[in-house]
Amino acid sequence: MDNNMQRRILFATELLYELKKVSMGIKDCLSHVENHSNGFYRDLFKECKKEIQGETDLYKENIEKIKQLNLEITSKINEWYIFVKNPAELKKVVFPIMFYLKRRKLNQFIQKANDTISQLTIENRFITERLTNWEHELELKAIQLLKEEVNYQQYEELLKSKDAIIAELKVLLPTLPQVCPIEIEIDRIDLLIEKIAKIPAA
Repeated sequence: MDNNMQRRILFATELLYELKKVSMGIKDCLSHVENHSNGFYRDLFKECKKEIQGETDLYKENIEKIKQLNLEITSKINEWYIFVKNPAELKKVVFPIMFYLKRRKLNQFIQKANDTISQLTIENRFITERLTNWEHELELKAIQLLKEEVNYQQYEELLKSKDAIIAELKVLLPTLPQVCPIEIEIDRIDLLIEKIAKIPAA
């Protein structure tokens, strides 16, 4: 086999083994980073748990108030229909006056209840936005703390190494017979190494 070809095959094999090693390092770093990211997030969450819990409790209280107001509206409307359909009430001389007063009172109650429901609904919308913003801020802080970790910095360095190795392989592999065209798949590196090892002597 031509000396230049031998050197190219040897170099390609070495690069592929290095790529495999770097990829395994990236996988390990990612696993470590993921575990630590959860820890950072939990620690940050604990720092403002009281405020978040307060917002969550208020949201739930508002939901219960809305349910209660809707029940009261339904109850008042039912009372109204019982009144207007009651034959004994219909026979009374004062029924038209009572009808007007009760209907006015009912409308006022419904209007006031609906206004309160609207206010509670708007308040819950703001609570949801605050909780969403809180979650986003906690994620950003956790990511920032994570980036300061040694493992994350190693991860970034390994990514750069991986890109550099792949760039070299994309230039080198097409110069080998029976290899080009080739896609470099990390989970199939061993197969590619075997394929290069089987290149026949010139």
